[in-house]
Amino acid sequence: MPKPETSLAQFVLTNEKGMAGEITDEEWFLAKINRADNHWIELTDKVLKESDCVLAHMEADEFLYYLPAYMRYSVKHLDLTVDIITTSVIFNLDPLDTNLSLKAFTFSKYKKINSAQRKCIINFLNYISLRGNPFDKESSRRALKFWADNSRSLESAIIVP
Repeated sequence: MPKPETSLAQFVLTNEKGMAGEITDEEWFLAKINRADNHWIELTDKVLKESDCVLAHMEADEFLYYLPAYMRYSVKHLDLTVDIITTSVIFNLDPLDTNLSLKAFTFSKYKKINSAQRKCIINFLNYISLRGNPFDKESSRRALKFWADNSRSLESAIIVP
């Protein structure tokens, strides 16, 4: 995916201050120009850890751009007992664990996922289900059911009641 216009730091600002409307133009601009990446692979573990996991706030293009960085981080840090980033990544890949009012938004993030990306997501969830902590193992198994059942026709699964 091409680099989105919105930086990870801008998503963090939105997460921290967005609902209250307290983000100044200067803060938004600085978060944009001080971006830590020209490609998702340049996002360091330190940057991801400091940013927590803000996938829930992203539209499809941003979600698909940042998701591999968070998945890489999660696999590298499986030695942590409970890591909020890994737990959040799995949650964002489990549309069945989303409350009904957010299902349409959650499914909208998946519309641009191609078959190679689906396979990567399935492999990631399978790996976590085998090697993660007990909580993440269970959550990834639940998410894996969705992705494995819909791996051939994800488009048909994106029909929201």
